[in-house]
Amino acid sequence: MSNMTFDEIQTVDVSECDTAFDAAQAAADVVRDAARAIGHDPESEVFVREKFPGAYVVGYEAGPSFWAVNMVGGEGFFGSDPQIDGLRDPDGFAVDAEYSFALAFYGH
Repeated sequence: MSNMTFDEIQTVDVSECDTAFDAAQAAADVVRDAARAIGHDPESEVFVREKFPGAYVVGYEAGPSFWAVNMVGGEGFFGSDPQIDGLRDPDGFAVDAEYSFALAFYGH
C-alpha cells in the first residue's frame, strides 16, 4: 500500500480532454490511484458508466465521505478548493458531484 493519502493524489487535469467521456476516464484513473493508495481494489470499487448520451459518471462508493463533492470544490470536510483543473472551456464539458460518491461529466 502507498504512503500517499487520498487528498494528496485526487487532483486531475482534464484540460487536454476533448469529450466528457475522456474527462471521466481521466478522473477515474486518478480515483483508481487513490483507491489503491488507501487499500481498496480499484477494479471492483471504481467505475465509469454512461448516465445518458454525452454524460458519464465516475463512481467510488467505498471512497472517503464526500470525495466527489470535495473534488468539484464543494464545501466539505477538506475545504472548498476545486481539485479538477481545466473546466473553463465554455464549448467543452462540465462536471458536478452526483451524491457524495460520484462525479458526473456532461458535454459532448
